[in-house]
Amino acid sequence: MQKPTLVMNRKPGDGASFNPDKIQIILDEKMFDICMGFGKDSLNALAALLSHELIHYYEKHDWKRHFAKENGDLETARRLENLEEGLKQETQCDYLGGFMAFSVGYNTYDIMPELLKKLYSAYDLPDDLPGYPSLNDRLK
Repeated sequence: MQKPTLVMNRKPGDGASFNPDKIQIILDEKMFDICMGFGKDSLNALAALLSHELIHYYEKHDWKRHFAKENGDLETARRLENLEEGLKQETQCDYLGGFMAFSVGYNTYDIMPELLKKLYSAYDLPDDLPGYPSLNDRLK
């Protein structure tokens, strides 16, 4: 698989995301600044965010969209488009991403709860964000 490119975005409010069409991980400056606010733990915070987005890519979370686009005449493709997999995928990214970053030396387990609290607050996100585990579950 091709190595994704990291793109820093000056546009506030985009947070962190993966663009499968361009194979890019996008991080806005606000989110980067929040990570840098962790001082000596800033790289741990950044690793936690980036590893989450990398898992979207390496676990091929966009396959359904591509399959549906290429096979629009199939009933299966139309049914796949209606499946809600966000919760499963975001949970996988939290756990597997955190583990992978931890396994190469980043202290993601200790930083994630505080990082998530700061991100939800900074972006004014509800505790129960559609398509994601609840903030409470993510903190645990």
